[in-house]
Amino acid sequence: MSEIKAQFTDALEERIGQAMIAGLKRALIRVANNQIARMRLRVQGGKGTDDQQMPRYSKAYARARRKRGRQDEHRDLSMTGRMVGAIHLDEVKVEHDGLVATITIAGARNREVASYNQKRSPWFGFSPSEEVKIIDAVRKEVDMLLREKDAR
Repeated sequence: MSEIKAQFTDALEERIGQAMIAGLKRALIRVANNQIARMRLRVQGGKGTDDQQMPRYSKAYARARRKRGRQDEHRDLSMTGRMVGAIHLDEVKVEHDGLVATITIAGARNREVASYNQKRSPWFGFSPSEEVKIIDAVRKEVDMLLREKDAR
């Protein structure tokens, strides 16, 4: 499970008011879904949460992948596509000091395989470059909502 948390400062909360919380929630849903897409692309390219290439597959597993017509040049965690495809936005909830978007993996078997792969080479979560993009995206969404509110 990975979380994106948008915390409110007292000044921001006072400025946006409760009516804007729904807009912020929609914005965080957009940010989280964009992050899921970035995570999938990063993994497809063979990179882990450190933005570095993940270790190669074992020779036996690489051979099994080739037999199934899959690439084996880099670790992309896509033998069937189910595990990476099961990454989804689980919930967005309002907390006392902000909003939290929870990204997780659906299905017990997918989570089991994901956990094994996570231990071998961390891949599920946010890389440093993704964290920068998330922060920037949240700021842009908040700025846009504030401009809209001020325009009214």
